[in-house]
Amino acid sequence: MEGSSSEFSHSEVLFTKENGAPLNFYMRPCEQRVELRRLIEYGGGAVTSKIQPDTIRLYLTTDICFSDECYDSRYIRDCIKQGCLLDLKDYK
Repeated sequence: MEGSSSEFSHSEVLFTKENGAPLNFYMRPCEQRVELRRLIEYGGGAVTSKIQPDTIRLYLTTDICFSDECYDSRYIRDCIKQGCLLDLKDYK
């Protein structure tokens, strides 16, 4: 995992499930994906290129999402700011 702990201010387990497994996120390839991937992985989560049933699909505010299962990528930064996982429903 890239990045030292001094680079990040959020918990190393922020993006994990109660059982300690990583939360899985998908985001289309783009410049922001690289940055968000570092934040997610430092927080214990994973960014995948394959969508599985438990994968959280992120999109950019400028993207058009045609599914009810997509969430604004602002979710990641907002969770970091608040120091906890927020309600995904607020990011549809």
